[in-house]
Amino acid sequence: IQDDSGGDLMRSILTAYDAHFSRENSKHVARAMKENARQGFHNGARSPFGYKAVSTNVTGSRGRKRKKLEIDETESGIVLRIFDLYRDGLSGQEMGCKEIAKHLTEKGWLYRGKSWRMQDIQRILSNTAYMGTYYSNLRNGKTKQTNPVAEWIPVEIPAIVDALLFE
Repeated sequence: IQDDSGGDLMRSILTAYDAHFSRENSKHVARAMKENARQGFHNGARSPFGYKAVSTNVTGSRGRKRKKLEIDETESGIVLRIFDLYRDGLSGQEMGCKEIAKHLTEKGWLYRGKSWRMQDIQRILSNTAYMGTYYSNLRNGKTKQTNPVAEWIPVEIPAIVDALLFE
């Protein structure tokens, strides 16, 4: 492209075209991810602790196998222990999130190779995925802001705890 007024015009046209193509591509990817979630498949974000993404026999785009969330037997035991400790405590002593995190770390039951933090325990105790409903499309990918609840897409997954224990 030449460095004159005609070149400036061409650069402006190409830039506008690239921006338009990028917006259209983003729109199509978002639509496909929402439809994938509506069909009960996992879109690839990190699985909640206690679950793992497992390939299915369903083929998606580019020949890749679609994935669903299933219970991870080793981690799910720790999730159950967290709920039990929060509800019943330890040796008759009530436990909050900080004490549970400390107890699990001392026992050597780590959070995917790391020490437990209070926030990890809070996230588990408040995440409805553990009673069988995982939500996709919680946040806007660009702004990282939480989407309105009406835009959340519920995905049914196997429950680790029953609704009574969760509540």
